[in-house]
Amino acid sequence: MPVKKSSVAGKVVAIQQEQSANIDNLKDKVLHGLVKNGFDMPKTLKSMGIPYKQFWAWLEDDPTFNSRWLAVRESIVDLAEKVVVEKLKKGDSAIVKMVITTLGQNRGYRTTKEIITGKPDSGGMDRGKMIDALSKLTGEEIEQLALIAEKLGGGHKGSGNPSGGPGRKTA
Repeated sequence: MPVKKSSVAGKVVAIQQEQSANIDNLKDKVLHGLVKNGFDMPKTLKSMGIPYKQFWAWLEDDPTFNSRWLAVRESIVDLAEKVVVEKLKKGDSAIVKMVITTLGQNRGYRTTKEIITGKPDSGGMDRGKMIDALSKLTGEEIEQLALIAEKLGGGHKGSGNPSGGPGRKTA
């Protein structure tokens, strides 16, 4: 007795639905495993026999899984914030500095770099002003500056500039 096409198609659809449900169940287990394992991705995936490539393919191909993964990542940030606040309350100086230089920027707290010349009250120039001043030099002044730098040991011919230094012409 010949098998009807409609019954074969129905069985194929049923198998595909079952496989899809199994994959969705596996994705759920991965996300729960990540939380259970302290967000240790290699440990979680290895324990479930899931290759990294498969995990990243799920993220790319399944928007629902991707959004659930992002929610798990947000819970990691929530946990980190909780630890930061606890350490902040205890006066941890590294945490205080991190918080004040990130969250306090609008109040003027920023990490900056300062050039120390070794000379008290040298009246040093900040980098922006120095670049502006150097850009106003003539070719001859640049040549003289390069000669001074060479005399002070601050450079030598062929130190990155194919012409041997700023403003120099090769023979």
